[in-house]
Amino acid sequence: MHHLLGKVTVPRPANVLVATALRPGLLPGIDAYTVKVNAKFPGAGPALRGVICLHSGRDGELLALEAALLTVDDRRLAATTGALANAGLPADVVDATLGEILRQRHPGRTHPDQVTVYAPVGLPWQDLALTWTAHREAERRGLGTVIDLLG
Repeated sequence: MHHLLGKVTVPRPANVLVATALRPGLLPGIDAYTVKVNAKFPGAGPALRGVICLHSGRDGELLALEAALLTVDDRRLAATTGALANAGLPADVVDATLGEILRQRHPGRTHPDQVTVYAPVGLPWQDLALTWTAHREAERRGLGTVIDLLG
């Protein structure tokens, strides 16, 4: 049984979905966990197809940090104030930062079955929503460089 706890959709063309779902009994030894989908890019390559965080329904602990390709926004901050700090893990367990994947310095997910965990320090969907206005203004003025992440 799936329980949808909340959903917020940002209008197109951002194509961003923020949702939280409770899924009881699907992980061995864990009564329930939440799936937080912070961003969804349907047309993107495998590394950015979805940004998903799994949290234990019992204590809120972020799951699968060590078993997955672990990506963070900032290694130092994640290890001192973020999910890594909460789990007692050092910065060197991080496989890549989101910036390294976007700049193609790390391949991100290398096969479809690979589990990827993005453990941000902040709330990336809020960053995206706030940055959208700046992006549109830069686009209107012809400033910056366009990088098509969905093409």
